[in-house]
Parts: sequence; C-alpha cells; structure tokens
Amino acid sequence: MTTRPGRPGGDRRGVTAPETVASSGRPRLSGPRLFAGWGDDRDRGAFTAEFAAGLPALMALLGIGLTAVLAILTKLQCVDAAREVALAESRGESLEVASRLVPDGASIRVGGDGDSVTVRIEAPIRMFGIDLPGAVIQGGAVAAREPEQVTF
Repeated sequence: MTTRPGRPGGDRRGVTAPETVASSGRPRLSGPRLFAGWGDDRDRGAFTAEFAAGLPALMALLGIGLTAVLAILTKLQCVDAAREVALAESRGESLEVASRLVPDGASIRVGGDGDSVTVRIEAPIRMFGIDLPGAVIQGGAVAAREPEQVTF
C-alpha cells in the first residue's frame, strides 16, 4: 500500500490508499467489508429461492381473502333476496323477484303461518367458481302478511 500525506491543518496521520488490481483497475479492499454479501457467492440466488417458496403462500392468502369477500357479498345477496321474496309473498305477488336476486345455486324455502311469512335462502360459498363442500351461506327474512283487499 502506498501512503498519502496527511491533511493540512495538523492531521499528522497518513491516509493509506488501496492498491489496485492490474487486471480490473478496481481498488482491492482489505479488511472488513462495508456491505456484507457483496461479492459473496454463497448467497447467490437466495432471493429467488425465498421468493419461490413464499409465492405459493402469498397466492393462497390472496385466494382465501378473495373467497372471504365473495362470501360476504353472497351473504348480502341472500339477505336482500330473502327480504324481497318475503315482501312479495306477504302481498300475494309472484316470486319472480327471487330468480333475479338469488345467487347461483341457491335454494329458497318459504314458510310461515297465517300472520307472517318466513323466507330462508341458502347458497354455497364459491372459490374460483367451484362450490366449497359443506360451506353454505344462509340469509333469512320475516314479513307480516298484508290483509287482503276488499273490493266493493
């Protein structure tokens, strides 16, 4: 190593300049490295391996999150459709409204007594267009029957 003179103004220590490698022209660093891992071939490809291992887990979490959002939307559709069907049945109207509002693959049960109408709608939870076995969303509504109109 070559020694440069110290700084003017009282610094008496000499600053050592790194030697250069003749073939590359870059300075050769001796001693501790500033950034661990630079030039170290043991860590080569580590990010790729970690990314390849973590990507399926990330995709699974994304799929579960999307399924949860779709389950909430299906629940809202079931409750909305049950309310509309209960109101239509309490008025004595046809149940055509049910076919427009219920989710795909849903089943509708209408019951009740002389004073009220009870509607229960069940729909399967879907994940990427496939019904999950045993996972069903339910929505229900109750409406009071309206008195029949008397004509004069």
